[in-house]
Amino acid sequence: MNQKVSVGVTVSISALVCALTFIITSFVSLQNFNNKVQDVKEKAEKYDRLEAMDTYVREHFYLDELDENSLMDGILKGYVSGLDDPYSRYMTAEEYSALMTKEAGQQVGIGVTVTFSEDSFLYITKVDENSPAEKAGLQEGDFITAVEGVPVPELGYEETVNQVRGEEGTAVVLTVRHEDAEKDIRITRHTYEVSTVSGQMLDNQIGYIRISAFRENSSSQFQDVLDSLVSAGAQGVIFDVRDNGGGVLTALQKMLDPLLPEGDIAIATYQGGKTETVLTSDADELNLPMVIL
Repeated sequence: MNQKVSVGVTVSISALVCALTFIITSFVSLQNFNNKVQDVKEKAEKYDRLEAMDTYVREHFYLDELDENSLMDGILKGYVSGLDDPYSRYMTAEEYSALMTKEAGQQVGIGVTVTFSEDSFLYITKVDENSPAEKAGLQEGDFITAVEGVPVPELGYEETVNQVRGEEGTAVVLTVRHEDAEKDIRITRHTYEVSTVSGQMLDNQIGYIRISAFRENSSSQFQDVLDSLVSAGAQGVIFDVRDNGGGVLTALQKMLDPLLPEGDIAIATYQGGKTETVLTSDADELNLPMVIL
């Protein structure tokens, strides 16, 4: 038996469905709007302190002008620092460019590592190989007593280091004391390749390899040193990575691969338990006793 539904009932049901749909949609939209408003309110409260500080500084700062870019960089550095994550930091474009140059195994400058001596001069603790400083004759143990004719004690440590640093192609005049003699040396800053791997043969045919960092060019330097020691008859190898500050992961993989048997070297574990193999080794390996310091 067929049942007939009146047009009025159909219209009423359709109107009810539309009304319910409108109510549900309005409720969801209102909820989303309220959430967004609350989010904006919370963010506004977070930035109230920053705005108050900014207003106070602009009204009372004793200098005439503020460097807006420097201010923004400082804010971003502080934000990342507030994460309390030792592996996270904000870098300016210039700092990032310098880091990429460093990670590539290159350095711009004269090529010395210094410390402050007891008599307030710069004491050279290291001269990089193939650097402008090495080519100019600077040696470990020398003292830098003046920069551009201004005595180091007068400049202070930080300002002296800043004076020694500089852009590629620029020159600096250093007064250098070697043993008991002083002389002025003009050095032009250049980009040079940093040696991060060195080696030598110790007693009893034991090879010694020192790795100070993992840079893009470290793997090729490592392979050259390792091949040289093995060819010279090394019966074992000591790898010294003490005070190694880390560096490029791909370089580390290339250095570990010829040492280890086939298999996984490193596995990353992510939030939620997901794992991923990030470093592997092939079947070729160094069949010698090895020690890591």
